Amino acid sequence: MPMTAGLSVSSRASPSTATTVSMGKAVSWGSGPAVVTRACHHTNTGVLSRASYHVDVPRLVDHDQRRAEIGEAAIRIILREGPAGVTVRGVAAEAGWSTGSLRHYFGNQRELQAYVVQATTDTLRRRLLPRVQRPRTKGSVVEQVATIVEEMLPLDAERREEYALWSAVVEWERQHPQEGGSVTWNDQRALHRQCVAALRGHEPVRDPGQAMGPHPDPEVELWAALLHTFVDGLAAQLVNTPGQVPPATAAHLLRSLLRAVPPQRP
Repeated sequence: MPMTAGLSVSSRASPSTATTVSMGKAVSWGSGPAVVTRACHHTNTGVLSRASYHVDVPRLVDHDQRRAEIGEAAIRIILREGPAGVTVRGVAAEAGWSTGSLRHYFGNQRELQAYVVQATTDTLRRRLLPRVQRPRTKGSVVEQVATIVEEMLPLDAERREEYALWSAVVEWERQHPQEGGSVTWNDQRALHRQCVAALRGHEPVRDPGQAMGPHPDPEVELWAALLHTFVDGLAAQLVNTPGQVPPATAAHLLRSLLRAVPPQRP
């Protein structure tokens, strides 16, 4: 899935990573019963009578709207029960549909789960990208980059919910390996790569696709890997041991690591 997202900081360099998702609008015709009453002329008696019968008339079915309802129902299940709860029966019940109606869109459970993973990813991108792309002009480059990276950390209720959804997507990717590896991992590495590039003083890339590949500066690649690993571990501690690692501690640790990134040599 191609992704494009720009990150804006006010230094010589600003991180940029990518995330665009588009989905076409599909509206098709369905059918529904209607009662039609007409006058019938009896040739034998010459008497007009009324006859009623059922016919099928077309009606509009907005498939995108129905799929959106499925995605929303699945997200509620993930947050309540985890990804294991995303079954044909469970999603149908949550959405208020019959299992037969759901099977009209998905032939089996794996097709449903694959759609739910994509719908969840799209939802997260719509929520996260405006916050990540917000221009940052105040404070040092370290502070600006820190506020970008913090959007990936479960520091409050909203971001804890997002972390739970990301975790469900990653679990599905682990169980169903894709060519090219985890999309989630690649997206996050691109963001960390651009953050480190900004700290090192590099100009931002103009082509969003470049952020998905290795940076020509080997130090950027090294520190992007360190930052990525650090953020994953810090996020897990924020969720699993909040008493030992409160948000204020996490913010301090993050900035300490970012300050350790060495600038480019002249």
